Amino acid sequence: MQLHKYLLFIVMLLTINLSGCAYFQKYKTPTNEDVHLDSSLIQNYTQTLEYQEKLRAPFIASYNYGDKNLVYVAALHTDGAGNATHQTITKAFQEFKPEFLIVEGSAFTIVSDPDDIKYANNCQKMNFKSCTEDAFAIIEALKVKIPFCYGEPSDAAIHSTLKKRFITDDELIAFYALRNIPQWKRAGIKPSPELTATWNKKLVEVLVRSSRKFRAKTAMSEAKFKKIYKAKMGRDFNFYDISDDTISPQIDRSPKWANKMAHLVDVLREQFLAKQIETRLNKHKRVLVVYGSAHLIKHRPMLSKVFGESTDTSIQQ
Repeated sequence: MQLHKYLLFIVMLLTINLSGCAYFQKYKTPTNEDVHLDSSLIQNYTQTLEYQEKLRAPFIASYNYGDKNLVYVAALHTDGAGNATHQTITKAFQEFKPEFLIVEGSAFTIVSDPDDIKYANNCQKMNFKSCTEDAFAIIEALKVKIPFCYGEPSDAAIHSTLKKRFITDDELIAFYALRNIPQWKRAGIKPSPELTATWNKKLVEVLVRSSRKFRAKTAMSEAKFKKIYKAKMGRDFNFYDISDDTISPQIDRSPKWANKMAHLVDVLREQFLAKQIETRLNKHKRVLVVYGSAHLIKHRPMLSKVFGESTDTSIQQ
């Protein structure tokens, strides 16, 4: 009889607990644990998608869900101080009061890495000459004393994943060196006969960095880089030919080797960034992301599933 009463008591407790859990699940309101981003919804970049955007970069896309606010600065990559991207970043800080910043550029290391702070401070001393918008955004974060991090996967993660796709180390080193050239052009270093020696010197320097990045025993030579470029791209290497389109991840219209490489790397980058956004939103109510506009375009379906449509604004309106 005593055992029967004891079992009845246990059953009642379980019933109360389970019904309580069901009630909580049914009526809970959005909390820090509610944000789950499905990276499988990230779409490939195409120019058609970019043309469908109502605003041209740079602009701000603000997403809200319960007490959460994700603010996305769709940046136009430019160097130097006072440009429209810098003004848009300033507007985002002033109006949305973010609690955490995620920026594009380098591989994630730690939150508020001292080396990243040093880099941003040096860029500020040079009035952001030859520095992209990540440095300016970090300076703004330091002013209001909020933490920040980069949103890129590590070199080791990219290396190991692409090796599984039968991408050779030489291909990866050559591609990463190639990626730098459009950025030089944005910084105002225009190719010309007089600057040929300077461009070649910069190419050698970036080949050394790319080789070190992927732990090659020796640095790739300029001659080997040009040989790989010709074999993969079907033409001789020429600084004049290299543009943003050369290294664009779009694969919808006659992609070349560099576009296909960019797409493979891009998939890893977008998945890692999505996880960073999710992680930071689960710890902070207001998160600011400063990334190139193409990333926002690719993230739209993933973000709209959780947040609904964004409110977009531009200083250029």
